[in-house]
Amino acid sequence: MTHFWLRSEIRDDEFRTPLTPKGAKKLLDDGISVTVEKSTGRVFSIDEYRSMGCEIAESGSWRSSDKKTIILGLKELNNEIALSHRHIMFAHAYKEQKDSKKTLDCFKRGGGVLYDLEYLTDLSGKRVTAFGHYAGFAGAAVGLKIWLAKKNKALNSKTRFPLDTNKAEILSILNNGLSHHILNRNDKPRVIIIGANGRVGKGARELFSSLAIQTLDWDIKETSHGGPFSEILDTDIFVNCVLASPLSKPFINKEMLALSRKLSVISDVSCDPGSKYNTIPLYTQATSFENPYHTIVTVGGPLYITAINNLPAMLPRESSLDFERQLLTYLTDFKEDSHGVWKRAKEVFDTTIKRVLM
Repeated sequence: MTHFWLRSEIRDDEFRTPLTPKGAKKLLDDGISVTVEKSTGRVFSIDEYRSMGCEIAESGSWRSSDKKTIILGLKELNNEIALSHRHIMFAHAYKEQKDSKKTLDCFKRGGGVLYDLEYLTDLSGKRVTAFGHYAGFAGAAVGLKIWLAKKNKALNSKTRFPLDTNKAEILSILNNGLSHHILNRNDKPRVIIIGANGRVGKGARELFSSLAIQTLDWDIKETSHGGPFSEILDTDIFVNCVLASPLSKPFINKEMLALSRKLSVISDVSCDPGSKYNTIPLYTQATSFENPYHTIVTVGGPLYITAINNLPAMLPRESSLDFERQLLTYLTDFKEDSHGVWKRAKEVFDTTIKRVLM
């Protein structure tokens, strides 16, 4: 019998889950065992899972579970321990990110398997599960909030959204800020979104269109000849929604910052600062909800970069429900790698282990 173990997350700022109480009930009804660890951060309470019939376990107890158990989580684990189970999560270890070798070595030492959620794909190579839309929405919101605070000379460490919020609350906060700003200055930001037609880009476009802010939408057609792109400098806010890959070239570089520019805020939703494929090679570390932006001092004035690598956690309930809707069918059909998406994900894992560690 397939047995999924929903572990707790080790990050203090992670409130999402790949499996909600109702989703767990669906798995149970299909004859699949579900164990759920207690968690102080998860947006759904442990009592909600208990009421659905799930087994309840202490946080972190997955380590002593049967090796046939499939450990389900979202974000990466401590990369000092050997991993002997099969894990489903976002590991951020396939694009030469910082500590990626350590993460992969944990699996090699323990004999475990990683089914990276970023690499669950259909036959055409398209991802079947993603938080992208909510990442784009939240990333655009954070970038706009920073821009408004800068314009109103109110930018500081408290320029951030409340956590465990939702789309309606975010739009209300930004509408109030825009109303005050436009009343006093009568202007709106000029925004460019690169990767505008993908999941992430559509989420960013939703945020701006909901606030009646027009955007310059770029995708493959506009970027296929490679960067960098001087047009970015003529905008106020640049939202990067392109997933980094070996084919990626920088969209903007440090040399461009010496030129005359209007640009003052970059929201790097893709957030791959530790990867050599990073399309925004202006910073080396992600930001956080607590400290949402870096400040780069240039001759043309400060440039603010926000790059939070778990943006959908800002809307944990909505984003979890949407992600589970995409994932649940594949969990139901797991059955020892027989389903195509799991087989392909394992092939990527096996290939990467050989390429990086052998």
